[in-house]
Amino acid sequence: MIQFKTIPWFGKTACSGLASDDKYATFFPDDEEDKTEALKYCNTCQVKEDCLNYALQERIEYGIWGGFNSRERKILGG
Repeated sequence: MIQFKTIPWFGKTACSGLASDDKYATFFPDDEEDKTEALKYCNTCQVKEDCLNYALQERIEYGIWGGFNSRERKILGG
């Protein structure tokens, strides 16, 4: 389980104000290829690279992190 409170940059994310249910629906959609909602936040996020790097380092297999879905992260080497 991810402990977001231990991630220093997490409070700076563009999505930090979203309610938990909205955040889950936005960043863990049924179809990860549809990133439309997530990118509304990721494209303006000041810690987008930190988010992506975290997902790559932790080898997170699901969801959209730093604007990239799991398939795209695999291509990047994560």
